[in-house]
Amino acid sequence: EADIFLVLIYWIVIFLIVRMKSIKKVTKAQLFMLAGCVALASSIKSEGIFLLSIFFLLPIPFKKKAFFSLLAAIPFLFWQYVVHTHHFVVDIAYHAPGFSEFFTRITIILFQTGRELAQYGNWYLFWPIALLSGMITVKQRVISQSYECLFFFLFLVMLLEYDTIYLFSYFTTRPTEMPAYLSSSLDRVFLHLSPFVFLLVVFRCVGIFRGTLRQLKFKLFRL
Repeated sequence: EADIFLVLIYWIVIFLIVRMKSIKKVTKAQLFMLAGCVALASSIKSEGIFLLSIFFLLPIPFKKKAFFSLLAAIPFLFWQYVVHTHHFVVDIAYHAPGFSEFFTRITIILFQTGRELAQYGNWYLFWPIALLSGMITVKQRVISQSYECLFFFLFLVMLLEYDTIYLFSYFTTRPTEMPAYLSSSLDRVFLHLSPFVFLLVVFRCVGIFRGTLRQLKFKLFRL
């Protein structure tokens, strides 16, 4: 259930960003709502704090980026303080892997990520189309001029943050191999991130449809 609520919050964030695009400005009220979404997401699941990246991708002054990022991170930082102060037992801790383990983990992460994306029964054609749409969007537009690009970059940044967790994490309460850990959690990770690329696919499909309709009208006019 926590994963579903996290996805719902991400959809709310997307709505706020699209709203910014429609009115062509970023208001303080919208930034406070974004901060609230980040705070709520990180309170539901720790990885919700990755949504903090949105402030660094928005076209707003650096002071606003810093202020609203800090504001949104307060609940997460407070909870981490409580966990460490009261020595709560946690399943996952972090360490710096050795040189050999570092590259072994990178290989496993890349392989398992590709394997998850290739699971036809899980995603059908969604992710291949989504990634292709993202690359086309980035090629055609500049991030400061396109919220479609913002969604795609946010997806990439958050995926990198998840992979960083996989790279440095280990289990403290039960022995679990990295491939098993990845195979059991990557589907949830992609579920979390799917809203950002889902809307990107919609934008590209609408753009293709409009272009085709425009060409059709032009040909009919020439006739």
